[in-house]
Amino acid sequence: MDNTTQKRKIDWWIYGVPILLLITILFFFKVQSRPGFPGVIIFYFAPFAISFLSVIFIIIGIIRSLKKRPFFTRWRTIGFSLLILLCFSGTIYNSYPSSYDEKPSKVKFRLPLDTVITVAWGGATEKINYHKIAPEQCWAYDLLVVHNKKSYTGDSSKIENYYCYGLPIISPTNGKVVNVVNNNPDELIGALGGGESPEGNFITIEVAKKEFLFICHMKPNSIKVKIGDTVSQGQLLGQVGNSGNTSEPHIHIHLQDRNDAIGEGIPLYFHNYILDGKRIEKGIPTGGLDDIGNFIGQTIQNKKE
Repeated sequence: MDNTTQKRKIDWWIYGVPILLLITILFFFKVQSRPGFPGVIIFYFAPFAISFLSVIFIIIGIIRSLKKRPFFTRWRTIGFSLLILLCFSGTIYNSYPSSYDEKPSKVKFRLPLDTVITVAWGGATEKINYHKIAPEQCWAYDLLVVHNKKSYTGDSSKIENYYCYGLPIISPTNGKVVNVVNNNPDELIGALGGGESPEGNFITIEVAKKEFLFICHMKPNSIKVKIGDTVSQGQLLGQVGNSGNTSEPHIHIHLQDRNDAIGEGIPLYFHNYILDGKRIEKGIPTGGLDDIGNFIGQTIQNKKE
């Protein structure tokens, strides 16, 4: 009798909670299986859909509990607790496991600056490369210039005081220009507003079949190429700026498999550069910050032939 009474107290909406939980688990393991573009769609949209449905179920549960007392029963408490957790289901994706992680590009890229470069962010883990959470940028780099652990001299609010600002950007490889944006203004230091687009002024170069190189945050009206141009490795492309979603002047560069905002990142190896006085034939330079925000990523430089 007690078991029957208890069973009758289970509201219909509670039965939907384990279904949502199961779907969330299935989505997570599907992404981990590196399914390609379907994984990108799941990564971006599944957490929102699960959170939205969880909120709807919470609202229904509250209304139902107010109408049929007591408000809290054992099953309602379990249901509400699981739904609240499911609202934050996106946090289970610590980084995006690209289907290209073990299939890097075969293109030989050189560094995009002819000076000593510090890697602010870059590498295979989120600790040294915060881009890892984004499918298209999971192998991206942020590159800048640092002296005495600082990327600027004097007043840090002035864009022209940053060592990287205005430096010439050199094409890392051969390819065809497929996108150019050249007229976004530089943002204020630390604004992180993004302007009209997160990329700011940028170039996209098709470097191989289904391989598109993005170079972002360039200086307004500095880009020297146009859509349809064929560029050669070592060619001048433009200058470092602070346009788009950027905290300070630097180059953002990444390789992905589609010429649009939704795609998968491809490991981008730089070739023939100097690290700690030694020539590196092929490598992925790593970045990172210390506990007080100083850049401690690898310092590298293109090796001239």
